[in-house]
Amino acid sequence: MSGGHSGIDIHRGKANAIKILVQVIEELQQSVEGIRIVDFKGGSTHNAIPREASAKVLLPTDAISTAKDALLAVEKRLTAEYQNTEPHLFIHTDISSHQIVEGLTSFSSHQLIDLIKQLPHGIASMSTDIVDAVETSNNLATIKIEAGQLMILTSQRSSVKAKLDTLTQKIENKGGDPLLLGASTEQNYETGDEIPPSDITEDDQKQIEKFKNMPPFK
Repeated sequence: MSGGHSGIDIHRGKANAIKILVQVIEELQQSVEGIRIVDFKGGSTHNAIPREASAKVLLPTDAISTAKDALLAVEKRLTAEYQNTEPHLFIHTDISSHQIVEGLTSFSSHQLIDLIKQLPHGIASMSTDIVDAVETSNNLATIKIEAGQLMILTSQRSSVKAKLDTLTQKIENKGGDPLLLGASTEQNYETGDEIPPSDITEDDQKQIEKFKNMPPFK
């Protein structure tokens, strides 16, 4: 997928690879019983729309043919849905017979997919002051399972502080999900150009100047 910047490209209808992968796995879960997620990762940084995501899943050997059919069906549907904005979208599969014993249970695998489906991505509201300008948005930026923990990074933006807080709270409330116990968030500004002057405090301005003097993020 083509990805893009979570600020200037969020309105262009680009696919989020994490959300795409969720649809793929959900199709598998509906076609094959007992699917178990062994690994799930996607995205690279907080300000980029994820262009790649991958997962390892465990399924019965006798269900491989059914799984292949399901993957072909979901790829056909997704390529048709994103034919204008993601003409190079594709699903790559690698089927092996390695025995894997670790991973989520089938029940927890369903919980994970349901959770990611609920996390917002894209435009939350358009500006009422500036024509065709995005006011509030969220980027579901990265996700990974590491050392038995699920780690998700989202990036919220808004020109209205109250709406930024509301969107952040909505995401934080997902911390009540069994998979996200102890979830926390951090809010940071990237550059002063992206924040209306009315939303910048003195402490924020110091942080902005600090970031402006740093080399670009790699």
